[in-house]
Amino acid sequence: MRRIFVLILALLAVVSPIYAVSFSIEASVDKDKVEFGESLQFVVTLTQEYTYGRTQNLQIPQISNIPGFDIASTRSGQSTTIVNGVGQLKSQMVYELVPQKAGEFVIPAFNFKNQNGEEASSKPIKVTVMPPPVNGSSSSDDSEDDAKSPSEEGEPKASNSIFKALLMLGFILLLFIAIPFIYLNQKAKKIAKNTKWEEDAVIVEAKNNETQAPPIKVVKPVKKAPEASKTAKTNYSSKKSSDYNSGDYKKMNLDNPELQKRIELAGETVEKIRKEVKKVLVGQDELLDFLILALVSDGHILLEGVPGLAKTLAIKALARTVKTDFSRIQFTPDLLPADLIGTRIFNQKTNEFQTHKGPIFSNFVLADEINRAPAKVQSALLESMEERQVTIEHETFKLTEPFLVLATQNPIETEGTYTLSEAQVDRFLFKVVVEYPSFDEERIIVKRMGLAEKSHQVGIVEPVLDVKDIIALRTLTQEIYVDDKVVDYILRIVDATRSPQEYGLDLSNYIRFGASPRASIYLTRAARAHALIKGRAYVLPDDVKAVMTEVLRHRVIPTYEAEADEVDSDAIVETIKQGVPV
Repeated sequence: MRRIFVLILALLAVVSPIYAVSFSIEASVDKDKVEFGESLQFVVTLTQEYTYGRTQNLQIPQISNIPGFDIASTRSGQSTTIVNGVGQLKSQMVYELVPQKAGEFVIPAFNFKNQNGEEASSKPIKVTVMPPPVNGSSSSDDSEDDAKSPSEEGEPKASNSIFKALLMLGFILLLFIAIPFIYLNQKAKKIAKNTKWEEDAVIVEAKNNETQAPPIKVVKPVKKAPEASKTAKTNYSSKKSSDYNSGDYKKMNLDNPELQKRIELAGETVEKIRKEVKKVLVGQDELLDFLILALVSDGHILLEGVPGLAKTLAIKALARTVKTDFSRIQFTPDLLPADLIGTRIFNQKTNEFQTHKGPIFSNFVLADEINRAPAKVQSALLESMEERQVTIEHETFKLTEPFLVLATQNPIETEGTYTLSEAQVDRFLFKVVVEYPSFDEERIIVKRMGLAEKSHQVGIVEPVLDVKDIIALRTLTQEIYVDDKVVDYILRIVDATRSPQEYGLDLSNYIRFGASPRASIYLTRAARAHALIKGRAYVLPDDVKAVMTEVLRHRVIPTYEAEADEVDSDAIVETIKQGVPV
């Protein structure tokens, strides 16, 4: 019944008559005073708007007679735009008028009646035609010219007449081209003070067997951006990243030898992890960097890429560098929540129910192809990822630290896959898009994996740290200093995802939902970890920019208009990165 109702509404919307929203006529001239012999531009513009985004063709009848003027030429143009479901039709007729004599003349009102019977008229326009300047020596020159014989002066007079005619024709053509552009540009600038506009070229139709004229520029609205809030944002100074190396950090004891020594040891540990993982992983430096950042900053990570890009291999190799528990869960459509978190099993010997814990009870959990499991299984991860605990029936179990979920998903498969909920995706600190390796890197992969006797070489990775080392790295990350100015920069970035117009960014039509406060927390945490890996005891704006895309790409939800324009969340985040000042 509901489908029938929706179908009836759709049919009514299609067959319903076009309803005119507004109908107006505007007439104008380029100047109200003109000297005798000069041309004058008279423009008549007809604007009509309709609901449902549907318009109809409108033709402005040509004026055949204007008192005091000759109509030298006419040209017309028409444009159609659709803004917020309202179709707008704008027709324009341009007349080239030449005064017949000096004096004051009134161009009468222009009346028009549309197909709906609505009438509109323009306002009369008063034009003054100035007489030509009087040359005092003209009488004497005329008498001398009369005294000369026609045979002596006939050829010079003919040459002068041709030259004057060509000069006047060139001047008229120059006015014919320049004046409409100047007039319409000035009008567009005046309208643009309160509204954002763009110019749209309209093909000009030739009239009266004239040469094809250049296009008429017709302004049309793009969108009406809301006015920026008068409340000033947090004051900040435009600093470069290098300016944060001194001055702002003098109040902090960053020359502490003990702290610097711990940071150096942390850098050595990170290099050991890279060296071990690189034994089996070729290329994918960005992927490895963010895996280490997730490990150091105590955040989960989601890897997205087509099959065969070493996503699982990288996670398994990273897990082997740590002396801790590791479990791999292959997500499938028939997986149950009990297969993940565990369940209660009845023991016939003791006549009691015993808790059987699932693979989630581990330090490193690889959720392989997480988007192939149904929503119930995916939701079973929410409590463990956020609260670091699991509830089985009425009993709650704390997970051992460190606890890290490393998930992978395939973006190209649609059969047997389930879209991750926004609440679950928001629990991941990073979302990393894994790219193809380079040509040279793939050559090494083939030699190492394709030509070797054993294709799986994860066993050669040696552990280089234990649980205490990971906890020490995370504790050291919390000691990395973040200046208030950097915090304000992070807050402006996240706020720009919600109110881009307040930062001069034309993204309001592309962002459906902005990032939540969890993005500000994770962005600060990830920037701290990045500064630690770079060997610094303080965070720079460059640290924020380095992790911004991976933190925000799954938290900024594009609109359907953005998808139609092929604008994804990465492009939106990149625009914010370039548009929000430091």
